[in-house]
Amino acid sequence: MAAVVKLLGDRFSDSFEDPTVMMDAYERHNEAVRKSVPGERLLEWSPADGWDPICERLGLDVPSEPFPVTNTTDEFRAMVGMPAIS
Repeated sequence: MAAVVKLLGDRFSDSFEDPTVMMDAYERHNEAVRKSVPGERLLEWSPADGWDPICERLGLDVPSEPFPVTNTTDEFRAMVGMPAIS
């Protein structure tokens, strides 16, 4: 966990208790990636997008099984010792 905290602190911010600071740092990071990676090489994807965009980009057939749902917010929070969000 110490490595994750260091990574997040180095990459984004170490103000973990301030959601606004962390979200702003995350957005700045994403914008820097968008500016530095050519559009034809960048795939902006979220799990809700499923297999299609990834498979299309890689030139692969879309699997017949549904896209897996793992590492939910509550699972992550439990893993790091935080309470679930109700």
